Amino acid sequence: MTVIVELKSARMVADIFKHTKNLAGSSIFIERDLNTERRGNKKLMLQLKKEIQNADRSKKIAVRGDKLVVEGRYFVWNTNNILMCEKREGKEVLQNIYGDTILNVSLEYNTLLAKINTKN
Repeated sequence: MTVIVELKSARMVADIFKHTKNLAGSSIFIERDLNTERRGNKKLMLQLKKEIQNADRSKKIAVRGDKLVVEGRYFVWNTNNILMCEKREGKEVLQNIYGDTILNVSLEYNTLLAKINTKN
């Protein structure tokens, strides 16, 4: 079940997020609301995370908002739908992290989008 809450102040938001660590291990998740574009990017990042983990589970990987975090490095989609890590192409950075294992994972925006759409 999804519950959406509107808080009156930034201080209330900060207080809520400060204590989310107390929910670790439970089935309750608290996230900031994302606009439609960012929600779409988050879905893509979750799909990419799944693909990477299927190839190699040895590294710490997570999705924060609409960003993929691998070993402390943040990955985002740029305006041309290319995966980027800071000013470098994400494909190159991921290959440095995972080696040739990442070559078996599709890092293409449209391929990931097609996989998401076939599930729905």
